[in-house]
Amino acid sequence: MVFEWVAAELSGTDAVVFILYRLGIGIALGTLSGFALRWFFTRGIAISNQTARLVSLTAVFACFVLSEHLGNESGILAVAIFGIILGTSEFPYKENIKEFKSDIVTVMLSLIFILLAAMLKFEDIQRIGVSGIVLVLLLIFFIRPMAVFVSMWNSRLKTNEKLFLSFIGPRGVVPTSIATYFAIKLDSMGIPGGQALVGLVFLTVIITVFLSGSLSKKIAEMLEVIPMEILIIGGGKVGRILAERFDRRGENAVVVDISGSNCKKCMDLGIRTIQGDAGDVNVLKKAGIENAKYVVATTNKDDTNLLFCQIAKTSFGFGGEQLVARVNEIENLQAFWNLGIRAISPAMTTAVMLDNMIGRPHLFSMCEVGGEGDMMEVKVTNPRVIGKAIKDIQFPEKSLLVMVQRGSDSIIAHGSLVLEYEDIVTVIGEGDATKKTADILYK
Repeated sequence: MVFEWVAAELSGTDAVVFILYRLGIGIALGTLSGFALRWFFTRGIAISNQTARLVSLTAVFACFVLSEHLGNESGILAVAIFGIILGTSEFPYKENIKEFKSDIVTVMLSLIFILLAAMLKFEDIQRIGVSGIVLVLLLIFFIRPMAVFVSMWNSRLKTNEKLFLSFIGPRGVVPTSIATYFAIKLDSMGIPGGQALVGLVFLTVIITVFLSGSLSKKIAEMLEVIPMEILIIGGGKVGRILAERFDRRGENAVVVDISGSNCKKCMDLGIRTIQGDAGDVNVLKKAGIENAKYVVATTNKDDTNLLFCQIAKTSFGFGGEQLVARVNEIENLQAFWNLGIRAISPAMTTAVMLDNMIGRPHLFSMCEVGGEGDMMEVKVTNPRVIGKAIKDIQFPEKSLLVMVQRGSDSIIAHGSLVLEYEDIVTVIGEGDATKKTADILYK
């Protein structure tokens, strides 16, 4: 719309009317189309998944074409509004349509990149010269960081996380396709500069993709924003639940399992999964054990869990505090403990929890955080809370500080306890209260 405004050389009231008219057309048609399609799908009419896909695609095309007919350059806005309404609504066939959309996006992106690259002339990039490179660097190191910090000034992201987002900003098919369209339109109108615009955008894509691809990991390590990598051996029910919990709290969990069905169940949950024998060093390397901070053995075979822990210790140098194992038979616990491996027995844990339910319901309610609760250990590094008593710090209502580990001492958390630098605090809470408390303690 801005391009059409510039090309039309409008000013004053005419320019305002021009923009508002197209905004109105796009918003109105997008909203109407989105609610109409949602209404159609929720009427209870039984249709096949293939028909639902066809109806959705037809509705998108109809919305775009009608919006463009009523106000040129308003079609993209209309289908964007259309997508927002459907994406935030619940209706039958939604997952099927999302999967169909993903397939279309993959195919179209591949075709568009090939077509756009075929139209590129390297002399257009060469003609821009050093001034073009300076402009791209200005975009990367000044304009994008400014946009990130302004748009996220009130977010919970830390400064180093915002800096990382500022650096990771590869440009792709959207700017290149739009720039190519602008170039074609400008050439047809006899206005010079279209090819220079295409060259500048392609130069931006090349530089940003190269920087993001080659330096992102090093920048992430320098800013300490890489999620903790955790390797889980066993994709059964315990391993899947554990991997889901790690994923929800932002950690990078990888599951290794020899069973194809278990791997498929993990992948359906969006968890990175490697199929193979955990006793094979090459499989473990493929899964990223060399970069993992913790490894967890969750299979239902104690000998497998013990063998894996021994391989992790001897071949990859993991310490006992980095190894956690599930022990299915209580009599095998001592073997794990003798190797310095932190191990837990589901049978013993269940018995302890049941014991706490009888005669001590309040103790059990503190431990039973359920599917919506969480428990974590947090290192105190925030200068704003160091040296303050717990009672003087405002924590979320549904959170509780249980224990403070200070060196080799374990201290029960109480209101008068003053927090010190690098205290390890055990926090329990409901919903996202645990995460909010962790953000207060760790900065």
